[in-house]
Amino acid sequence: MMKRKANKLKSNLFFVFGIIGMAAAIFGVTFLPLASLLQREVFLVAVIILLIVAEASKQKILEAIEIVLFIGIVLALFSVSQYVTLTAIAISVVILVAYLLKIHYYNKEPIGVIGTVGFVLLAIGYGVNTGNAILLNSFAFSFGAIAVAIYSLMAFILYKVRVQIIWFILNVAFAIGPLIYLLTVLL
Repeated sequence: MMKRKANKLKSNLFFVFGIIGMAAAIFGVTFLPLASLLQREVFLVAVIILLIVAEASKQKILEAIEIVLFIGIVLALFSVSQYVTLTAIAISVVILVAYLLKIHYYNKEPIGVIGTVGFVLLAIGYGVNTGNAILLNSFAFSFGAIAVAIYSLMAFILYKVRVQIIWFILNVAFAIGPLIYLLTVLL
């Protein structure tokens, strides 16, 4: 009985911690200047928080997303060239997908394919410099975020994983801006 209460308390603490990470990320994308040092620092803190929550909740796809985002943000903080960033992100995506295949993750959680498509698209969005390829960047961000949101909502509904709702809300929020940009350019 005591162990169950302790686990529930731990779960609640990580959920609150995840909400703080989500709020920081949404604040960064909504109120801070695009690609500013402050925005990158806020994103770094948010990603670290969300990575801890994903790990504690044993959510492999969410961990993979946060690892790729962490690599992209750290490289952006150090103003590493776009080619180095894209190469590092591509290598990390290949390693993470290979790991998920090795542990037979998709056999245990078939909807993980949707999450993987989402995190690969988000990785492309982070790896592509917005100045040179804003259309590709917007496409990757909007559809990557939509795929992760769908995956998170399905995992929340099917598997009752409460922290997934954090990534659902976060990715819906992140999809809006790039999707609006795409619609204005394409229509």
